[in-house]
Amino acid sequence: DDVVREVLGVVSEAPRPSGAAVAAVRRLRRLFGRMLGSGLSDSERLGLVAELALLGEILMQDAQFPVEAWRGPLREPHDFEGPTRCVEVKAVGDGSSNIQINGLDQLTQHDRRPLLLILVWVASDPEGMTLHDIVDQVRELAGDQVAALDERLNAAGWTREDNVSTGYAIGNVKAIPVADDVPRLAPDLDRPHLLDGVFDVSYRLDVAAILPFATTTTLAQAARGLWE
Repeated sequence: DDVVREVLGVVSEAPRPSGAAVAAVRRLRRLFGRMLGSGLSDSERLGLVAELALLGEILMQDAQFPVEAWRGPLREPHDFEGPTRCVEVKAVGDGSSNIQINGLDQLTQHDRRPLLLILVWVASDPEGMTLHDIVDQVRELAGDQVAALDERLNAAGWTREDNVSTGYAIGNVKAIPVADDVPRLAPDLDRPHLLDGVFDVSYRLDVAAILPFATTTTLAQAARGLWE
């Protein structure tokens, strides 16, 4: 019933209902597959580390920040949905030169809110925190919202049975306000009718191509900007 309601809700608001329905079913299938699967891939682990690092900074600054605003594990377009802006977080791993963009909406504004793309360099570090350590730290910060956090972690595919002992360290952090001149695929670009019938798109974006639009920041600064 929940799946049917989800698909009907997406279709009722979509300009292209058939494509929206197929995309919703595929998104749910991926979500259930991760929940029932055998663990996170390396890239999924890096992405979760980056998102949790930002969530932890937000909760340190505001313990009342609603954990439900962390939407990344639900495979929605943006990782964080704030009242005045949205934030998409992308981890850049060791030696990586590109990031994966999932869908035409991931780098697209909605509801007239600015969209900020945060690049977080995450490196393997034997002296760094494991994903278990990071999860425990954020759970402590979540306080009485820990149940909501655990639901998000389950949706992301992480469980207590995760036995990977890799340590991670956060490096550079870059902030990119997503505007028309930032390289990307999006339905609001010139001649959007050419995207009619196109859905469930994923592509890789060269980090070097978007760095000219970036400013150096910190996770603490990015956290302050989200809930203002």
